[in-house]
Amino acid sequence: MLKTSKQEALSLIFAIIDQIWIDRNNIVFQHETTEVQKAMSQANNSVDNYHKANLNSKHQLTHKSNNQSSTDCYQHTRWEAPPPNYYKINCDANLSVEGRWGLGVVIRDSDGDVMAAATWVERGSKEAPMAEARAIKLGLDFAYQLGFQNIVVESDYEVVTKEICGSYCNYRYMGRMVKLIRQKLPLFNNYRVKFTKRVNNRVAHYLAKQAHIEGNRTWIDDVPMFIRAQLCKDIFY
Repeated sequence: MLKTSKQEALSLIFAIIDQIWIDRNNIVFQHETTEVQKAMSQANNSVDNYHKANLNSKHQLTHKSNNQSSTDCYQHTRWEAPPPNYYKINCDANLSVEGRWGLGVVIRDSDGDVMAAATWVERGSKEAPMAEARAIKLGLDFAYQLGFQNIVVESDYEVVTKEICGSYCNYRYMGRMVKLIRQKLPLFNNYRVKFTKRVNNRVAHYLAKQAHIEGNRTWIDDVPMFIRAQLCKDIFY
């Protein structure tokens, strides 16, 4: 019972921190403010929705079907740590500022601990696949420079991950970037590139969005304040 109470308290704390960050972004980007009571209500709703979803997931696990795809769907409803001795690189791009790409990367070990994180801001077009591919390329360069040799790379842009894993590129405008990524991958001892849902990639998403404010920054063995709440969610939820 005590454990449950602690989990509920942690859930509410993380939801409040997350809501504070969302409201802060609304002030910076949208020039909108949120009343404290409304913010608290939104945080409580987030916790309630999470617990309802969690109960549904447990129910589905208890009544497993023989359909393997259903199990795979459940397995990918949250961020998953890489195998022991591997490092997961989550990458994302943000195009909310016209003519600019905000790019974010976070590298975590099999315990979910952050090894490194980085943001970049670059001039770019409105082509989202190009920006997402660029984020992956920078993530690979970053990981290689830091000496990580066994990696899992995740992006929430499925078109890009399919192009990287395919034998040829269907999109000419993305071809050069995909080629550079394919040339980089064999430099690692072991690697895997995979698609993940946006909900599993939110830390990289926050980094990419923050890149428009804090661009071209790196954190080694350190954790940026603005992603700490989401990191806790990834581990404890």
